[in-house]
Amino acid sequence: MSALALVVGSSVGEAARPARAQIELWNHLNGTWSVRHSVVGSGFRVVGTPVFRDGLFGRSVGVLDDESVLLMPSSEFFGPDNRQGTVTVLLKKRMVSSVPYETPLPGVFGSQPYDFQDAWCAAEPVKNPGGDSCTNYAVAAVWGDGVSGPAGLYLQVIDAEGTWHQAVDAGFNTSAVPVGRWVRATFVWDIRGIRGSADTLRIYRDGRLVARHSEPIADVVQLPTPVALAGAHAAYRLSGPALLFDELVVLDRAVTP
Repeated sequence: MSALALVVGSSVGEAARPARAQIELWNHLNGTWSVRHSVVGSGFRVVGTPVFRDGLFGRSVGVLDDESVLLMPSSEFFGPDNRQGTVTVLLKKRMVSSVPYETPLPGVFGSQPYDFQDAWCAAEPVKNPGGDSCTNYAVAAVWGDGVSGPAGLYLQVIDAEGTWHQAVDAGFNTSAVPVGRWVRATFVWDIRGIRGSADTLRIYRDGRLVARHSEPIADVVQLPTPVALAGAHAAYRLSGPALLFDELVVLDRAVTP
C-alpha cells in the first residue's frame, strides 16, 4: 500500500494547508512492505498480520484476527482541525449482515470495536484519557450489529461531553448491498454544517446520499491516540475477512461526492 500526500490545487506546504484540503491517499494495498514503506513515512503502522486479497485495481486489505489493524497518526488523519473531514473507501462485504454475537464487528476507521481487549492495544504506551481504548474514537465508521452500535454502516462523532452523534446506513446491513460486490462508501463530517446545510454527518454509497445526521454538534473530543483502519472485533467468527478495504482516501476537509 502506498501513501501519497498532496494539497489540492497547490504544492505541498504548511502555508497552503489552511486554505485547501490535505489528502492522504492509500491506493495500492499490495502487502505489508508497501504499507510500511509508504511515501508519507514511518508514522503509518501495520500491527499484526493483516491479509491482502484481490482488490478492484490491485490488492485490498482485510483482517483475520483482532490483533491486526492499520494505524494512522491523528495529526495526519485530521490535519489541523478535527471538526471536519472526509473518508472515502471501497468496501466489499463477505457476509450479508452484521449479526449480534454471530459475526465479526468490522471497523472502517476510528475505534476498532473492543480494541482494549487486544494484545497490541495493551502494549501501547498511550491510552485515551478516561478510557480503555488505545485508538482515536473521536470520529469513527463501523459496521454495527444493533447491539454494539446501530445495525448498519454508521458514522459517529463523539463530542467533548461524551455524547454520541450518529448517521446510519441501515441498508448496508441488508441484501441491498450484495456480498462480493465493491461499493464506494464516503463519510463526511462538518459540525458547522456540510456545504452550508443543517447536516453535520453524511454517508454516501456509490455517490448516493444514504444517511445523515442534522442535529447540532458543539465540538469533537480531542484525543491524542492514533486512528485505526481496517480492524475488526471477533474476526474469528468468519472464515476470511468480514470486510475488504481498497482505495482509502482521507481528506481533512468536508468534501461531498
